[in-house]
Amino acid sequence: MGKPRMVGNRTRTIIAHFLRFPDRERVFKCGRKLKGTGYKMFEDIPKELHELRKQQMDKLKQARKDGKRTFFSKTEPDKLYIDGRYVKL
Repeated sequence: MGKPRMVGNRTRTIIAHFLRFPDRERVFKCGRKLKGTGYKMFEDIPKELHELRKQQMDKLKQARKDGKRTFFSKTEPDKLYIDGRYVKL
C-alpha cells in the first residue's frame, strides 16, 4: 500500500482479499513457513474486535504456557476457547 519509501528499513503493507474462506485458511497455514524470514502475516480485523481480543490476551498466553489448546472462534471472533471450553471476559 502506498508508494515505496527509502526511509530506513520500513516494510510495505499488502492486503489480500480472498473469495473463498478455505483459500484464506490455506495461505495463513503456509504463513508459518515465513518464521525467521522478516515477513509477517496478520488478519485485518476491526479495531473493536482487536480491543476485545487484547483484553483476553493474558488468559490466552497463560493457557498456552500451561500447554493448553487455545483459540479465538472463527464464527464469533471475540470469543476465546481454552481446551474447547468458552472463557468469559
